[in-house]
Parts: sequence; C-alpha cells; structure tokens
Amino acid sequence: MKFRIVQLIHNVEELSLDNGGRSSIDYVIEKKNFWGRWKEIRAVELESNRIAHKTYEDAEAYMLHYYMGCGECRCIGSEYEFIPYTSHAHFL
Repeated sequence: MKFRIVQLIHNVEELSLDNGGRSSIDYVIEKKNFWGRWKEIRAVELESNRIAHKTYEDAEAYMLHYYMGCGECRCIGSEYEFIPYTSHAHFL
C-alpha cells in the first residue's frame, strides 16, 4: 500500500496579507488505488467528511497509527510505502 501527505492551501490570494486573511493550510492523506491513481482518504467515502490536520507531523502520526500495522514502512520523499509482515514471517 502506498500513501502520501498532501498540503492544501486555502484562500491563497490572502496569504500575503499581514494577518493571513482567511487563508489556512491543511494536510490530508491520500492512498494509491489499484489503478495507480491517488485518492484522498475520507471519514465517509460517499460524503465530504475530510480528515484534515494542521501540521505535517500530525498527518504523519495519524497515518502511521491508523493505516499501518505490523510491517515495514518506507518513506521516500512525500510517499510512504507500507509492506505488512506476513503471518508466517516470524517462523523464518
């Protein structure tokens, strides 16, 4: 399974204002599907319940906790590849 964390910047045109205006930054987690396309992970797939985080570190911690169990995680740039251990691996 492959995952990545994407930074979303809302109201970009207001970033240059002294107080930042209405701009905000969120981080979301995407998963690569069977056809090689990235799809955002949502709380409810058919609705728009976005799981957003205020920092990259929070998004990474959430992803590691909820989507990666017992296995190996490889981080290359902004992509994370999770390879679960097989049930018989501890016998090798």
